[in-house]
Amino acid sequence: MTRDAVSLESWFAPFHPRYRAVLIALVIFAAALAGLTYAENSVLQTFTASFSGASVHYLFVRTPVALLATFVVLRLLKLASDTAQRTLNIRLQDRVRGDIEREVLARLLRRDDTFFASRPPAEILGRLGSDVARVADQRAQTHMKIKAALQFTANIYFFLLRDWRLGLAAGALTIFGSWVAQRITRPVQELDRALLLADDRVKSTLEDVLRMTAEIQVANLFAKVRRVFERQQIKRSGAALRYGNLTTVYALVGSTSYLLSLVSLFAVALYFLSARQPHLGAALIPVIFKTLPELTSNAMAFADAGLAQELAATSVKRLLEYDAPLPSSNTGDAIAVTTPQALSVEGVTFQYPTHQGQRQGGVLDLTTSFAEGRWTAIVGAAGSGKSTLVQLIVGRLAPQRGTILIGDRAATEIPVHEHARLVTLMPQTVALLDGTLAENLDFGRRSEDAQSSPFDEEDLFVLERLGVAPLCRLKALELQSVAGEITEDIEQRVLTARRAIRAAHAQAGLDARPFHEGGCDPRMWILEGLLAGACDRERATRRILGHRPMASLVESPLGQALVARGRLLVQSTSALLGIATHAAYARLAPQPVSEPLWRLRQRALAASGIDAPPLEDAWRFACVALTSSIGEVGDEWQAPSHPAAARQRLAALVGDALIPFDDQRFHPHLTWRENLSFAAVNVGNRRAEQRLQQSILEGIAAAKLEATLTRAGLRSEVGRGGLRLSGGQRQLVSLGRALLRRTPIVVLDEPTSALDPASRAHVCELLRDWSRGRILITISHDPEVIRRADEVRLLAAGRLIESGTIADLESGSGAVAKLLRSGA
Repeated sequence: MTRDAVSLESWFAPFHPRYRAVLIALVIFAAALAGLTYAENSVLQTFTASFSGASVHYLFVRTPVALLATFVVLRLLKLASDTAQRTLNIRLQDRVRGDIEREVLARLLRRDDTFFASRPPAEILGRLGSDVARVADQRAQTHMKIKAALQFTANIYFFLLRDWRLGLAAGALTIFGSWVAQRITRPVQELDRALLLADDRVKSTLEDVLRMTAEIQVANLFAKVRRVFERQQIKRSGAALRYGNLTTVYALVGSTSYLLSLVSLFAVALYFLSARQPHLGAALIPVIFKTLPELTSNAMAFADAGLAQELAATSVKRLLEYDAPLPSSNTGDAIAVTTPQALSVEGVTFQYPTHQGQRQGGVLDLTTSFAEGRWTAIVGAAGSGKSTLVQLIVGRLAPQRGTILIGDRAATEIPVHEHARLVTLMPQTVALLDGTLAENLDFGRRSEDAQSSPFDEEDLFVLERLGVAPLCRLKALELQSVAGEITEDIEQRVLTARRAIRAAHAQAGLDARPFHEGGCDPRMWILEGLLAGACDRERATRRILGHRPMASLVESPLGQALVARGRLLVQSTSALLGIATHAAYARLAPQPVSEPLWRLRQRALAASGIDAPPLEDAWRFACVALTSSIGEVGDEWQAPSHPAAARQRLAALVGDALIPFDDQRFHPHLTWRENLSFAAVNVGNRRAEQRLQQSILEGIAAAKLEATLTRAGLRSEVGRGGLRLSGGQRQLVSLGRALLRRTPIVVLDEPTSALDPASRAHVCELLRDWSRGRILITISHDPEVIRRADEVRLLAAGRLIESGTIADLESGSGAVAKLLRSGA
């Protein structure tokens, strides 16, 4: 049986084979710790007894010191053993947690939409947090029970060897306290389950109202939402109170057990003192003080571990609700995929169960086919069965009656790994990874399909026609180049584009001043403007902040101007600098700086009210000014001419982290946009900005840099959920991901719903060509898209009511003709 086919429940077993070696090592450490505990008790008893021997002077000088040293060594060995166990446990928990998260995710990905309709993301994320953590901890709790039992046994064995009454007094009450504690916590699973359920409802309510934010704001429903939310919180509070009361009683039992054990042990020790065994009684008192907390903590640790395992059992049951069978891993040879000549739906019925056990919706006794080289549009009103038909075609649902044939094979008989090479689905809801454009576009391809170069020329051609490549180039303009990206040929092309763009600036009447002639972009640091160069800002920041205050620079006219400017900047942004975290500051600041520079400004703020600040504070003000952008200073900035000595001191401050501007070189510390224009352009209005953008794009095209900029732009981050892209751009990326899989059957659900007319036209032209040699199926409500298809299938109430070519249906009087005419 392969690893994928192992059931989810098997991963929750305490002695899973994957972790057996670590657990054995932990048990060995626990046994060693128990042995050290026994030796420690014996040495401490002997050390105490040595003070009452006949040769007191000799023993006082020699034996007690040796015994004390031995005790210290034993204690250090126990500390080392305990530290090793903690380290192993931390690594084990992290490993287990990662494994369980992956296994649960693998099962969740096998579930259908009906499953997720009743389990909101907030519930799933909550369980993947708290429940997985509990389950991951149960193996550590198994080790804790073994460790506590061995430690307890070592201490009791020590007392039994001295006198049976000591062992009885030490063990009976602590064991009894542990037993009572476990009896008290019997209802804990039920209470814990109620608390977790109430917490799930709070989270799901929060998720629901957040999705309704727009409606709530417009209708001013804040008070109503608050009441709905508070009702769920009150239910959770009741469950939490009952659970808290139980844990309070549990803690009280542990404290009482410790007190009773203390009294009983000292009673036995006093008995020895009065029963002609004063040496034994006196020697045992320090051991009692040392051992009793260990006995009680070990007994309660055993109970705590049992309690944690009971809670983990609740979490296991909750996670098993997500279980689903997995297919065996495909370890065979690569599959040669051929395009099926047809995809047939033969008498297929699929309906959804209701709570009353009836069936509704879906499709009923549907028969149709889709031919190779044809683009078929599926249309129909909401609830007509379009989505169900698509889910059946792509294999996410299995027919309850009838058959779906891919070529001459039943779809249900095709292995999963082979089916994945035949069919692609682009769902209506766009979902993007929080990563780069490249990661999102390449995500649809299987790992074994990866090439030495993730995107070859054919891929770039598809992205160009789709409209993703122009998006990549726009994103690339704001990025810097990476190591190895700029070859000598590309540098020459950039210089060619730079000359063309500069000529376009002059022709368009744009006010552009080249960087090497003193032009300064508002995003540049004042330091960069003064030295006519650009920095590797991370390296430059480290050098500036790590440099000792330079009195010669601070006391110069340039330094005094920088100190004054830095002080003024800190004072004017004092409200932003008072924000607790850099992340919160970065969200609010119009021109945020990096976290090290933000902290520099915070430190400088404390001295901003001092008229004559000491050298260290004055240096901070100067550094703030040097690392502030020209745009922050605004109209106050001018590129003054200062003595060469002052500029040399600044250059020495940043060293090779700054590279001067050179009109004949590509600058590694500038963005592509800045390298291409290589000038500060005064853009006074929107039209001038558009002319500047157009001149750069035309220069890129003239220098044949499109492919280079496209590849560079693929590194651009899209943000969480594609936040840095527009709705149309997100849809294009999702469509590109689907097309780059290049499967014989492509199913697209509303592929153009977020696109403007021009983008939609480009996509339709690409899809027209893409359907050659493939089976292309789209769902769309857009008459323009439907009109581009070869054939149409119209569904109503789960049945096929019209089917045919666009030419035949458009000329008739049916529902499809009316739909197409309505969009004319």
